Amino acid sequence: MILDNNEELKRLLSGNCTRVKVELKKNFPITFYGEKNITKFNGAPLSSIVLEEDLPGLIGEIGSMTDKHPTDKTGAVSLHFRVNSGAGHRWFLFSAQRTKDIFDRTTALSGAVIDVTNYLEATRGDLNLSAYRERSNRQSADMQKNLLGEILDMELLRRLQSPFKNDRDIVSAIIGSDESVVCSSKTGAEPFVAENYKYARRVNIRVARSDVAYWVIASNTEGETEKHLPLLQSLSGALSQMANAYVLLEQEMNNAAEANRRLGEHMEQQIIVNDLYNIMVTKSPRESLIEIMSAVGRYIGLGRIGIYRSAPEQKLVTLENEWCNVGVPPHSMKEVGDDEYKTIKEELSFFDSYYPASREHDLVKFNITSFFVANLYAGGTKYGFVLFEYFGEWKLPEIQVIRIMKSASQMLSSAIMRLQLDESLAAATERLKRLAFEDMTIGVPNRQKLDEDMKKELAAERQGVLVLLKVTNMRLYNELFGMIYTDKLLGEAARYIRDLLRPGQFVYRFSGTMLAILMISSSKDEARTLTGSILSRFTRPFFHEDSFHTLESGAGIALYTDNGDTPDEIYRAASLALYRSSDYGTNSFAFYTDEFEGKLAAEYNEISAIRSAVHNGMEGFELKFQPEFDIKSGKVTGCEAFADFHGMQPKRLISLSESMGLDLKLDRWIISSACRFCKQVREMFAPDFTVSVNITARELQSGAVAAITEQALAESGLSPEALYIELPETSSALRSSLNLKAVKRLRELGVKITVDGYEYGFMSVQAFKSGFVDMVKCDASLFTADRTDNFDKIVFDTAMAVAKMVPGGICVKRIEFEEQITYADEYNITKVQGFLYNKPLYEVEFLGKLFPYSRQNQNTTTER
Repeated sequence: MILDNNEELKRLLSGNCTRVKVELKKNFPITFYGEKNITKFNGAPLSSIVLEEDLPGLIGEIGSMTDKHPTDKTGAVSLHFRVNSGAGHRWFLFSAQRTKDIFDRTTALSGAVIDVTNYLEATRGDLNLSAYRERSNRQSADMQKNLLGEILDMELLRRLQSPFKNDRDIVSAIIGSDESVVCSSKTGAEPFVAENYKYARRVNIRVARSDVAYWVIASNTEGETEKHLPLLQSLSGALSQMANAYVLLEQEMNNAAEANRRLGEHMEQQIIVNDLYNIMVTKSPRESLIEIMSAVGRYIGLGRIGIYRSAPEQKLVTLENEWCNVGVPPHSMKEVGDDEYKTIKEELSFFDSYYPASREHDLVKFNITSFFVANLYAGGTKYGFVLFEYFGEWKLPEIQVIRIMKSASQMLSSAIMRLQLDESLAAATERLKRLAFEDMTIGVPNRQKLDEDMKKELAAERQGVLVLLKVTNMRLYNELFGMIYTDKLLGEAARYIRDLLRPGQFVYRFSGTMLAILMISSSKDEARTLTGSILSRFTRPFFHEDSFHTLESGAGIALYTDNGDTPDEIYRAASLALYRSSDYGTNSFAFYTDEFEGKLAAEYNEISAIRSAVHNGMEGFELKFQPEFDIKSGKVTGCEAFADFHGMQPKRLISLSESMGLDLKLDRWIISSACRFCKQVREMFAPDFTVSVNITARELQSGAVAAITEQALAESGLSPEALYIELPETSSALRSSLNLKAVKRLRELGVKITVDGYEYGFMSVQAFKSGFVDMVKCDASLFTADRTDNFDKIVFDTAMAVAKMVPGGICVKRIEFEEQITYADEYNITKVQGFLYNKPLYEVEFLGKLFPYSRQNQNTTTER
């Protein structure tokens, strides 16, 4: 086979990595094209370039590939040959692939010619690159079989499991290739079985490009599993990196041992490799990184060693660690673009190491005369590369020096893996610390963090204050918008409180909708001032997601160590004070006093009695009725029904029933009993008699009131228009879409709606316009209030005029004095109720005293 210009071919083949294109031509079947400029070779004998014994194989392989219909259907060629080079020769690898047309005819060959002399020497004479890789992969596979049990220490695996041991709701385990449990966070005799849990997530552990095990976390709660998934991915990645580092290190140590056995004269090389290994296993990751570079640099006489990290997506390579010999000038390659390293990266894509075979290379521009480059790996992928640099005259490293550099690069990879593992564990620990001590949903510290801080305060015997603040109407927003929305709304309130605090004051999420404020070294007066400011803010709406929301709250305050010597005692004192703050109204606070203990015992007895009575067929409950009168005729027109339990105030009875979740059972009994009573009165005495029953906004939102009412009407046979359901005016019952839906359902049954506690400061005109309101009740005190201010009188007159527009008009309650009747007459109000006419009566009393009844004989038949 004849080619032109053998000197040009020599120059082409002597390059370290020359990409060529081999193309078919008539009469001259092979043409080589250089990478940068096209060079044709026509006429020179190939035998003058290639060694005689290698020529037949080269010609035969290329000839078979260039046949129009080659017998080798794979269409690829890969072989080694030697080229004359002065007194000796150099080894080259020729690798090419044929290009075919639609008739399966060869049209061209494209591939590469690579100088592999030094590589083959470093790998003990392997002439077949694929055979070397196959043997290397086989060694890796053998090592993987016992990887987690022998190469990685079990103590390390147990240490990696430790972040999951503190959480009882999550279980973690590393599972081997034979499905056996290598290590688990679960303690006890019972083995870990992922199928025993409802939710499980797993991440494969890859070593030397193979899956050798997997790490699994499991829980019976999906949210708990998903919460820990980022931590699992971080730790399993670190484990893979460490395992790969050990595999690479073990391979290199085996290679070094084999080289030492075959090359006894290189004992010095083995000594330095052992020294490097001792540094790696005895020093911390960062110390070993620096000391390995320093030892290699001094031993070989390098000017500098630089570890670089690649960021392909940014086309950037950055210097991350550096060792410099004395007198070496500052590095000029700290951060350069991807194009500057094009040649090095191309060469490293073929091999794990590279060094310039000539004085002409791209790094001359950085004043580097000669160098050796090796890849660094992290978790089985390339992390970057290490550049061993010479200064002064150019020189080609000896084979034993190359081996030391390669060994050092593997150990540096291992040190980087260990460093990344430590960083991953530190990040995981910090994340766990945040998870353990911070409520991630609203962004403030949690109860566990409060416990820790309280213990420190009490141990230091400092005086301070704990405030427990609860949002009391958050249940309403939960039912309207869901828990995620209300958590965000609570977060808005918590952030406001946090911004209001001064140094030494901290806010925590105590539980549910309850926040805690710790005031270190603070007095009672300071606590009163701060709590008052916070609760004052709660009187104004909070803006969240384009809407305004009014949050109602209460606060309890305890002083430490006056009210307790342990965190639990302080919490209990503040909780009792919080509970008592409701006695003073919405957005109020109370300090803990010893009197609360007695009230707590009395309240416990009340709760026990109510619960027992409800579960025993309402035993001990009676219904009482507040009569309603017509001013003009003096006749009884209706009544308001409410439950009586051993004389307990109705408001308190309802409050305690709600706290126990028994309010709907109480409602069912009251409505059913009231309907039965009204039906009896209508049949016996007054066909137009009506009865009204009070319900809270929460009971309305439950959706059960309509069903309870429908059942009571059906069982009693009472006409629906005789029943009034009273809603508290201040609850915004007719401003919520959910409440309006419930009210609409009641109206569909034919039941009438009364707005109780009507005042001109709260009620929306839209509620009247909707047509849902049938009657309005207001307190008699409104008519005797001082309204000398003309504006107040106009507003009050307007409110009364609007209220009188509803079909049932206005009913004035709590009438106690004659002058209140006079004022009611001025506004043409005819319906009243109160002690002036009659006190609340039990059923028998009501029927016996009030029928027949007239205003003229009230002095003899009623009690004031």
